[in-house]
Amino acid sequence: MLRTRLLATVPLLGGLLIGGFAHGQPDRLAGHISDLSSTDAAVRRNAVRELGRLAIWEAVAPLMPLLADAEEAVRREARDALEQIGEDAVPALLEGLASEGAPTRAGCADVLSRLDYLEDDRFEAAILPLLKDPDREVRFEAAAALGRVGDLAALEPLKGALADADPAVQTEAASSLARLGDGAGYEVLLRGAVSPDARLRARVVEPLAWIGTPAALQTIVDLTGDVDRDVRGAAYQALLSSGAPDAVRAGLDGLNDPAWQVRSHLAHIAGVFQVTATADPLLQLLAGDASPTVRTSAAMALANLRDLRAVPDLLKLLDSRSEMERAGGAAALGLLRVKDAAPKLTELLEDEAAEVRRSARLALLSILKECPDCPQ
Repeated sequence: MLRTRLLATVPLLGGLLIGGFAHGQPDRLAGHISDLSSTDAAVRRNAVRELGRLAIWEAVAPLMPLLADAEEAVRREARDALEQIGEDAVPALLEGLASEGAPTRAGCADVLSRLDYLEDDRFEAAILPLLKDPDREVRFEAAAALGRVGDLAALEPLKGALADADPAVQTEAASSLARLGDGAGYEVLLRGAVSPDARLRARVVEPLAWIGTPAALQTIVDLTGDVDRDVRGAAYQALLSSGAPDAVRAGLDGLNDPAWQVRSHLAHIAGVFQVTATADPLLQLLAGDASPTVRTSAAMALANLRDLRAVPDLLKLLDSRSEMERAGGAAALGLLRVKDAAPKLTELLEDEAAEVRRSARLALLSILKECPDCPQ
């Protein structure tokens, strides 16, 4: 069965230690809370992000109203911040499921399903009715949440949501069913694959991979020819990361996609999932792709694959005019612990770009661990 392996995004829980709140933290907290009322969305967004980094319960109440902010970017940041706070936010989030505001209900359902504190029966009891909420975003997030929680008791309610009036909600219910090992939503996913909405087409790729039948796989392969680069990227990622030989072979074409964004993303995926079949195409990208971003992604992927054939072209990156390529080349050579790179890396310790200096320093430290006799 074809399965995709997902990259986990781990929240960065910010720097408050016990007792630290007494040393300057109240002033920071008050300043960020004050900024939540700014008329400038960028200021609000930054304040939300900083409160998430503080990761303290005192930030929960000020953050909750931002789940309904007028700006989508601020709403997303508020969800992420409450997720970072974690268990201390759970009571407010459970209460928010019954909010009169649809964006708040949707946001609470989303955040609660990302957390590891869902043993509370109140969560499922409150989420199930939201599948029939008058607001389509709330129904969408409820369907997604039930899939992430993984309780088989959600199967029948999700099957009911396959008949929702909104195609996006239908698709999310089908996706959650596939996540739970039930293919009842397969026909809905097939309809999504030919939807005029590119976001919907991209969204069906992963659940089709979970279903994993030959017909589902062929639908993913067909989507690699989509006109939208995000759809193609999602399809190629599912194929490359599946681990199934036939799927991986079909996914290799993505490394030659006309969009540099797709090539770069797939090079990254190839390195993360250690897709050894991509080594030769990655070498070609490193040596001759027109995009510095793609070349840098290929460099890191080949380093993750521990492919020493890349070393000559990695050394060339150290002389690139691109700061990104110099930093990426240094990082890759450090991962491979290439002793011959030490002299040039030492020169880069004086590079004009801070990120290049940092990458060179870390690479040299890595090489010195492997070669303690190298000049220091």
